[in-house]
Amino acid sequence: MICHSNVPFRARALSRVVHPPLTIVTQPLEEIGVQAANVILSRLTGKNTGAAMTVTLSTQIQQGSSVLPLNG
Repeated sequence: MICHSNVPFRARALSRVVHPPLTIVTQPLEEIGVQAANVILSRLTGKNTGAAMTVTLSTQIQQGSSVLPLNG
């Protein structure tokens, strides 16, 4: 038998109404918006005219019951 675990991104509302509760990956949406605005503004004002920028932000796992335990 093959079993899969499901860990969606940005499904907080859905995770509250399904059974079993989903394990989800949450993203810092406000910080994503702030960083995106900063990148755009730095381009528009000429402060950054070089290569594309990479911005790395943290994510968190909100554990529900939708993930199977790892067995060795």
